[in-house]
Amino acid sequence: MDKKKLRQKRTMRYFIDAASQIFEEEGLDKITIRNVANLAGFNGATLYSYFKDRNHLLCFLAVSKLKGYLDDLQVYLTPEMNSLERFLMVCHCFADHAFRNAKICLYLYEKPTETIHHFNDYYFVFPEDIESMSEDIRKMMTSKDYIIRNRVLIEKGVEEGFFYQDDVSAIAMLINYTFEGSLRRLALSDQKTDQQTCRLNTVQYDRYIEKILSAYLREGVKMPTVIKEHLAAINYIKMDPA
Repeated sequence: MDKKKLRQKRTMRYFIDAASQIFEEEGLDKITIRNVANLAGFNGATLYSYFKDRNHLLCFLAVSKLKGYLDDLQVYLTPEMNSLERFLMVCHCFADHAFRNAKICLYLYEKPTETIHHFNDYYFVFPEDIESMSEDIRKMMTSKDYIIRNRVLIEKGVEEGFFYQDDVSAIAMLINYTFEGSLRRLALSDQKTDQQTCRLNTVQYDRYIEKILSAYLREGVKMPTVIKEHLAAINYIKMDPA
């Protein structure tokens, strides 16, 4: 990596880390260009050299908060899983981490045609976050539309005989709208978003996704019980570590 790109990555990371610290300690409203720049040890003009505006910075912060999602996929996705099982697990892990950071992750859905590009830009600057992922996951994470991201894995389900090709777009849209609605409700609610509340929302989301996919399965195909039991075990362990 040349020195210019290395400096860009290092400086952007300073700003993202500063924004994250402010978010954790003072809340979303306190993330301003001035506050972030001051905490990172730069001036506002320097920050604008790397980020278009506050929304650009917030989108990068939101994507950085999903790093744990990719780490979980490395743990829970196995070669033995079929495409339907993989899709269920991907939906679960994404919701799990997004719901934990609902207020900041909602920014990724406020102006989707704009923020999706920031999402992709993040992985252009920090490709190491996805370089160890499987090809289908990398393709999904860098697709230029949230609905297309769902289609990447659903198309695999068509190839394996779970769904009909004509239903792919409908499934992808329903999954996207369900996730966005769940995220928005949690982010804008007055309820305290503690770990248990986020986990309960993830469990409910798992059920929504199961119902959507079940409705579109080809005749004679059933939802895999192994992955349902696996998700239940994950949720139980995370909700009750003891």
